[in-house]
Amino acid sequence: MKNQAKRRYMVMNDPVQVKFLTLLLVSMLLPAFLVGTILYMFIFKILADQQAADGVGYFLYPVIMKVNLGIAFGFVPLFLLLFALGAILSHRFSGPLQRLQREIEHISKTGDFKKRLNVRKYDYIQPLIGAVNGLMDRFCETHKENRP
Repeated sequence: MKNQAKRRYMVMNDPVQVKFLTLLLVSMLLPAFLVGTILYMFIFKILADQQAADGVGYFLYPVIMKVNLGIAFGFVPLFLLLFALGAILSHRFSGPLQRLQREIEHISKTGDFKKRLNVRKYDYIQPLIGAVNGLMDRFCETHKENRP
């Protein structure tokens, strides 16, 4: 298993990676939106119950500003960090899968079953590549035995 050059782009036009990143975005944004909406409604309800109807806006504005600052300085960097980590993780899955597909197609077109699949040092599909290479070794041994 050779160590090859790094892939150039972290986000590729690969359907597996696009689906993974879409799922990641939805799983981060939907709960954040729901929790944020519930918190805003909870804060408004508490302040409205405690204050007179005409003084709600005066007391509510500082609370809204603090909540917005907390969201801006807490949620946005956390969201960007999680998305970047998700892009790296999906890249480590989809890139090798794409390369594996190309190499298998090349082997089947050329008929060179002695060629083995390569994997990079930090790719997460190393066990899969090892199993495919083992299968190809077994195929070559069986194919040699059946020749006249």
